Amino acid sequence: MNTPDLGQINQLMTDMYHAFMSLPLEAQEYFLQTTHDAMSNKNNTSIYTLLTFKTFYRLAIKHGAKVENGSILEIGAGKPLGTGIFWNFAGANRYTSIDKFTEINIDDNWIDRFKSLLEFNIFNPYRMSFESLITVTNTHCTIDEERLRFIHADLNQHEWKDDKFDFIYSNAVLEHMTNLPLAFKNMYNILEDNGVMFHSIDLREHASDRPIADKNTSIEFYKFSIDEWNHRYPPGSDSYINRLRVSDYRSLFKNAGFSIISEDITQTMPLTSEVYKEIHPDFHHYSLPDLQATGVQFVLRKPVENSNN
Repeated sequence: MNTPDLGQINQLMTDMYHAFMSLPLEAQEYFLQTTHDAMSNKNNTSIYTLLTFKTFYRLAIKHGAKVENGSILEIGAGKPLGTGIFWNFAGANRYTSIDKFTEINIDDNWIDRFKSLLEFNIFNPYRMSFESLITVTNTHCTIDEERLRFIHADLNQHEWKDDKFDFIYSNAVLEHMTNLPLAFKNMYNILEDNGVMFHSIDLREHASDRPIADKNTSIEFYKFSIDEWNHRYPPGSDSYINRLRVSDYRSLFKNAGFSIISEDITQTMPLTSEVYKEIHPDFHHYSLPDLQATGVQFVLRKPVENSNN
């Protein structure tokens, strides 16, 4: 199938608009809600970005993370500019993102979409303006780097110098990372004492080049040995997932010095003990609940260091 050119896309959009405007009001409302729901689950869309921000904002407030005048780090943010704006509108002093694969996104269409979201969807207790963060002229956009900082690099290779953050979070990122002991050591070093971390981890098979009938129930990735998997999906590549389970992350966080505030299994798949006959022996040491878990959210805190030590 040939990819449509820009002219065909514009004509299609025009036809869709006219068709939409000809619908009864109730049908228009249904179409908008259905489209909203679809975009809410599509990574890096403006709606997905807003809803993800709201999820982590609620977590931050619930667990006493410093948002007002705080410094926030998001790891593996994808296209992070909108998220950073939302955090600034919520009172943060600075938002930083680090992502080795994706650079920031900004163009006229992006600006229009996020301005609309800011005006329609989000509270603004500090009376921030879009223009206070991003200055737009006819030729280019200028970002206030004191409030919005974007690092295109690997977490474990970036030199953090004297950087300190009040809270750190990631969303479906840790499962793609290598050398997590070093990553968690780095996070520990740059998190303020009593600082909080939130990590939502997708434990399903995804980002794979193999057809997956249902990633919510697939056990196919349990059938490869560690060596076979790493040969097929080299660690550090954009298709790599480390296949660690909840118990692995729990141990790694504790070994790095973090206190686990909560550990919530967000999704599971129905497996019985028969699964051990199908999966590779490399996974036989995991408990059945460990294999069943396909999503988890950790809330962690860095203990206050005792100055007498």
